[in-house]
Amino acid sequence: MGLVLMSNKGFSLIELMVTLSIAAILVAAAAPAMKSMVENNARPSEANRLLGALRYARGEAIKRRLTVTLKTNGSSKSWAEGWEIYTNTLFDADCNITDERGYSAYSDTCTNERLRSDVETSASIRITGDTTTAMYISFDKNGMLLPKPPTVTAAATAKFAICNHDTDSEGISISIVRTGRASTKEVTSGNCAP
Repeated sequence: MGLVLMSNKGFSLIELMVTLSIAAILVAAAAPAMKSMVENNARPSEANRLLGALRYARGEAIKRRLTVTLKTNGSSKSWAEGWEIYTNTLFDADCNITDERGYSAYSDTCTNERLRSDVETSASIRITGDTTTAMYISFDKNGMLLPKPPTVTAAATAKFAICNHDTDSEGISISIVRTGRASTKEVTSGNCAP
C-alpha cells in the first residue's frame, strides 16, 4: 500500500502579514480621497434637503390657504442648526410682530402649527441666506414669496448658498423667485455666497 501525503491548505504567517500590510497601505492611500468624496456628496444632499423643505412649505401654503414659514431652528438662528416649518398668521393685522431689524417675524404668541422640523446639517457644510432669507422665509396662500416689511413687494429672488466650511470656491445656490418656485445652480468658481 502506498503512502498518501496530505498537503497543507492555508496561509503561512509570512503570507498573511504581507497581505495585511498591502491592505493597510491601500486603505491609507484611499482615505483622503474618501474624505473628499464624502464632503462633495454632502453639499448636494443638504441642498436637496433644503430644496425639499422649501417646496413642502410652499405646497402646504397653497393646500391650506395659509401663510407658511420656514424658519431657522435653534438658538443661534443659523440654517446649519436645521429648520422648522409652521403655518402662521405672520401678516395678519392682529399679529404684527417685528424683529430687531423691523422685519415681520415668527412669533410664539401668534397662532402657529408646526408642520415639520429637520435636524442640523452636516458639520462640513455651511448654509447661508441673503437678507431675504437670513432667519426665515414665508409663502402666502397662493405660494408666492412674501415680502419682509418695511418693503411692500417681495425681492425678485431670495437666495441660499450651500458651501463647504473649508472653501468658498464651490457650492450650490438655491434661488426662490417671487412666484415661490425654487431652483438650484452649481457654483464652481468664485464666491460661494447667496
